[in-house]
Amino acid sequence: MLKRIGCAAAIFIASIFFTVSNVSAQPISWFGGGVLTSVLNCNVLNLPSPWQRSFGARYLHPNIVNPGNDVDSGPNAKMSFFFQNFATNVSQTDGTFPIKAFTNAKSSGIGSGAYSFKSKVKVLKQAPDPGSIDINTKEIFIAGVIRNFAFPPPRECDVTFEMLVLRN
Repeated sequence: MLKRIGCAAAIFIASIFFTVSNVSAQPISWFGGGVLTSVLNCNVLNLPSPWQRSFGARYLHPNIVNPGNDVDSGPNAKMSFFFQNFATNVSQTDGTFPIKAFTNAKSSGIGSGAYSFKSKVKVLKQAPDPGSIDINTKEIFIAGVIRNFAFPPPRECDVTFEMLVLRN
């Protein structure tokens, strides 16, 4: 019995140390929220209900290094959407999300299970311009369209969104 308690305590202490030691080892992220301004073929999500269209958001811009620990955000832009009952992530496969052109993206989601799929993203507006975003950028506004949002085909849920993310 004491051996089990001692082992459990060691695991608990190690997990605290690992968590605390890695808290600062994070890429630079912007957090905020947004709204889906239109939805098409998304009935399974109950997104036609206006109160279901708001979401929490996280954005990672490519190749921004956290100077405190040299952790890089990676070579690709990433947007995460957090809803009440599910979350989905969209990752650009080559740098930033291009403005006004659909591009392929890798997507993943979690709800009643975890899954990954391909989607298409078109950014309609981003401020500031992606080329001027750096570690000192305090806020980013992104408006766009995502085809095959939140679920893999054949559901083909398409959304238009607006998000504002901040960095403190």
